[in-house]
Amino acid sequence: MSIEHPFSQGSGIVERRLHFRPTQGQLVAADRPPTDGFIKGPLPLSWMTEAAQLPGKTLQVALALWYLSGLKKTYSVVLTSKTASLFGISRDAKYEAIDRLVKAGLVTVQQAPGKAPIVTLVK
Repeated sequence: MSIEHPFSQGSGIVERRLHFRPTQGQLVAADRPPTDGFIKGPLPLSWMTEAAQLPGKTLQVALALWYLSGLKKTYSVVLTSKTASLFGISRDAKYEAIDRLVKAGLVTVQQAPGKAPIVTLVK
């Protein structure tokens, strides 16, 4: 007596890979093997060194902003708490770091009540 594997041909079950899209917060069927994400450059070194000298999670927030900027192909991005959490950034740390980046002149912010801020990278 042999037992047929549930994913063998003819079983009617289709095995699919799913891929999580962090910017959309959803699972989608992967057409190709998932690749590791990357931060699209070039990144201005003077901008990064200035951000790196700021306290707390500021550099992590800066990297998340540049990641989203490369992904969206724009310098104005929305850093949601869900995306920030992928970089190990809490909601409170996100807002504190954005405030430090504003004071350093590295970003500008448009804030609507109850909405995530729109952050624009200043090159």
